[in-house]
Amino acid sequence: MRKRLVRNGLRFLLASLVLIILVSFFHGEVASLLSLSVTAGQGLYGKGIFWSAVIGAYGVIVTVLGFVLSSDRRDAGIKIMPVFLCLVCFVALFFYLLVSSFNSPLIEQKLSPGTSITI
Repeated sequence: MRKRLVRNGLRFLLASLVLIILVSFFHGEVASLLSLSVTAGQGLYGKGIFWSAVIGAYGVIVTVLGFVLSSDRRDAGIKIMPVFLCLVCFVALFFYLLVSSFNSPLIEQKLSPGTSITI
């Protein structure tokens, strides 16, 4: 097992997971932080999920390649556990945000006077 490749693959998976969390739960805040227009903010979600899938797939390929290849002398001092624990923490954060989004009450916006509703 090449620990360096496994660690780099796990880092790509972690980056993919962080990107998914940002565009899934905080897309409005990210769009306002980047000063995007409304239409560009709506496209942020699709592009974020696409690039997260690309980065995640690359991370899986690098990680599997690291497990398949034989070890190297330079891999003796490489530690995988900190990156793995960070990945597990972000997976737990994702599921916490997912469950809390189901349980949060819907925010109803009040209509201003003179606004009509089209049914």
